Amino acid sequence: MFRQVWTHPDDRKFLKIVWRSSSTLPLKLYQSKTVTYGLACSPYQAARVLNKLAEDEGDRYPLAALVVKKRFYVDDVLAGGDNIEEVAETCRQLQDLLAQGRFTLRKWCANDPSVLQHIPQEFWGTSPQLKLAAVPSLQKLDVITKRTVVSEMSRLFDPLGLLGPVVISARMFVQGLWAKRLDWDEQLQAHENQWWQAFRDELEQLKQITGPSDIEQEKRTIVVLAAVEIDDSIFELGKLLKIVAVCIRFSNNCRRAKAERCSGSITPAEVDTALKSMVRLAQAISFSKEIHQLKRNKLDTSHPIEFDAKSPLRNLNLFLDNYDILRINGRLSNTAGPYDSKYTLILQANHRLSFLIAHSLHLRTAHSGPSLLLATMRQRFWPLRGRDLVRKVVRNCITCFRCRPTECHQQMAPLPAARVIPSRVFSKTGLDYCGPFNVRPLYGRGASIKMYVAVFVCLAVKAVHFEIVPDLTTAACINAIKRFVARRGRLIELHCDNATAFVGADRELATLRRQYLDQFKSNEWKNYWVDSGISFFFIPARSPHFGGLWEAGVKSFKFHFRRIFGGHSYTLNEFSTATIHIEGILNYRPLTPLTDHPDDLAILTPGHFLIGEPMFSIPEPDVININTNRLSRLQTRRRSVQDFWNRWSRDYVTQLHQRSKWKRATTNIQVGALVLLKQSNLPPFLWNLGRIVETYAGQDGLVRVVLVRTSHGHYKRAVTKISVLPIDATDAANTEDQQPTDEQLPKQ
Repeated sequence: MFRQVWTHPDDRKFLKIVWRSSSTLPLKLYQSKTVTYGLACSPYQAARVLNKLAEDEGDRYPLAALVVKKRFYVDDVLAGGDNIEEVAETCRQLQDLLAQGRFTLRKWCANDPSVLQHIPQEFWGTSPQLKLAAVPSLQKLDVITKRTVVSEMSRLFDPLGLLGPVVISARMFVQGLWAKRLDWDEQLQAHENQWWQAFRDELEQLKQITGPSDIEQEKRTIVVLAAVEIDDSIFELGKLLKIVAVCIRFSNNCRRAKAERCSGSITPAEVDTALKSMVRLAQAISFSKEIHQLKRNKLDTSHPIEFDAKSPLRNLNLFLDNYDILRINGRLSNTAGPYDSKYTLILQANHRLSFLIAHSLHLRTAHSGPSLLLATMRQRFWPLRGRDLVRKVVRNCITCFRCRPTECHQQMAPLPAARVIPSRVFSKTGLDYCGPFNVRPLYGRGASIKMYVAVFVCLAVKAVHFEIVPDLTTAACINAIKRFVARRGRLIELHCDNATAFVGADRELATLRRQYLDQFKSNEWKNYWVDSGISFFFIPARSPHFGGLWEAGVKSFKFHFRRIFGGHSYTLNEFSTATIHIEGILNYRPLTPLTDHPDDLAILTPGHFLIGEPMFSIPEPDVININTNRLSRLQTRRRSVQDFWNRWSRDYVTQLHQRSKWKRATTNIQVGALVLLKQSNLPPFLWNLGRIVETYAGQDGLVRVVLVRTSHGHYKRAVTKISVLPIDATDAANTEDQQPTDEQLPKQ
């Protein structure tokens, strides 16, 4: 069609083509005189020419002009009429009209061959017999992928929408495949293969629909099926009401004369009729026995109405109105309100329609709370167990959840082996940084120097060791570990966090955090811990509770440091002295009493495992002049150390048995769940949205760490730092609420 449209001579200079048929020939410059494929303006130009042709020749060919304006899609046309004579005349006018613009229609086909009698056969299509709903013959497949499913579904020819109630289930199936983010050629799972094979087998039954008589006979069934299918697939009540209203209008128009049929936009009255029809259908499903008894009582009033003792309607005064809709006859019949307010429509709380109505009113009232939502809904509807219904609606609202998200939690994990198995002090240690601290120069009045404190905590006995670090470079960290090892012995395991203390809005703190993380990725760092035989363990980012032991050490250091210096400045000498002094204080903390005797005030401290006695022990008398046979031997000294460990195992470790919080196990988070990533520096509504792509279960099978994919990358987080959205993985497309119009919502 494009090549039949001339371009203006002044515009042809923009359609130049450089061409030569052989590389040995010179280049030639051509100008295209017609509309060219591939340009953004070409479809508009061709369609504009067709519309102009219809406007100029519309008086001579009125039927064809209407088809050109309304029934064309690029260079294809699909039209029809109420009888064969009208369609034949439309075809004749359409040929003559397009001939005025040198356009020739080809590949004609129709559902009645007599329509094509006056059209030359060379212009007929390869299959001139047009079916109202063509079902292709599908071959047997060994492997089914998303590509084959989409391809086979697109082969269903249904211009009149007669197959809509059947095709919609296939579309929902394809929507589920898209939600799972499958590749085009990835094989489907076993249950998905089984579903699609069953759907392909059922398509053969659609070939029984052959002619207009079948449509007339089955039109009521089509309307009912469409309403039932849509009820399970559409989340917005306004859209559902409009679709049902269209189905009801179609059903009514089929029984009316042509002059009496309704057309145009759906009216509010039709929407209200659609709502009442859906309520009547929902009541027939939920209260079938009660409705049957009420209908029987209408015919024979001698039988009193006695509902079953287990019926939820046994305590309500009910009646059926003129449309067989179940209503409550309460004590408000003498009020001046509307009829629906005096005699409210009763609904079952667990029915899908009740949820859709409550959800639409929740959006209309600007995401109101349960109390206001229930009061608004009861102005026209009376849902049984209404409070449970509105709580469910508010709880499942994505917008409300994002404003007040709930954190996930899992049962507190068992203590790691390093915490409960006796081992040499500081052989298994946790490391964290504390700072920065502004240290005054030793001499003069120069600028303060930023210093840091590396906090080493023994995982077994809570002994602490502090090292002053000048900066956050890799070399400074390695030197601090070397000094620590030289004084405390070789390390076997070193547990570290991801420096969440440096996260903040301030640019400088963000830079410090990057420096801290980069030092663990450098080759110098890797070479050191490989050569030294140290095993490193890193906890998930933004999960300080995974390293509560060294986080408590940092907190304790800051507690004593502030009370020593307050707001005063300090020199490096004073800073170093205070750091070591605080180390001694923390190593004097009691772990457990040494004995159970009430008069014995001795306590077991981390210092006992470091030097064999408390760090601040009472001075002992000089025993240089006492005979050696009265002194303890080396074996006695070793025995005392073993007694310390026995006391540690019997008294201290048993105190760790109880869980202080997160006492019960919860359901594990599943892969594919939509979550919000908690960010302490942002309001909840601005938290990043992500999807779980991998879970990490502990030895007890409970998931406490997950890998989340967001638009900014992948992040490993503890479950306490995410919030799972109240939505299924297959419903990801419904995460954004849309505000409905007034005519889409039920009237109050």
